[in-house]
Amino acid sequence: KLRIVISSFNLSWKQCCTYGDVFWWYDAAPGSQPSRFADDLVGFLSRLDCDAWASVVRSHNFQELDESGISLVASIPGESSDDHGLPRLRSIIQDLPSFPDAQCPLDVQVWSAGGAAEYWYDD
Repeated sequence: KLRIVISSFNLSWKQCCTYGDVFWWYDAAPGSQPSRFADDLVGFLSRLDCDAWASVVRSHNFQELDESGISLVASIPGESSDDHGLPRLRSIIQDLPSFPDAQCPLDVQVWSAGGAAEYWYDD
């Protein structure tokens, strides 16, 4: 199996020692199935020039995460596109009921929205 660990953690000493962060993990079984989550993770790893790890991700099954409605929203400092960051988050949540409606099925952990020029996310 392959354990994927995702964190809100920025790699800085101050954040490590001063702030609280969230770690989340998933154990993916061997096998290859089409998966949006895997596609997003492979895209992020490729942007980091980690193609060998992208190949490992492709050889495991993340379909359960897709079926559970879990999405990966990666942020890449200094970049903005529909595939990551706030534009990707917006595409995922745009059809949800208004928050804090009791019917809003959203569980989000965000450290910061950075210096975003878009203000739709605080509606």
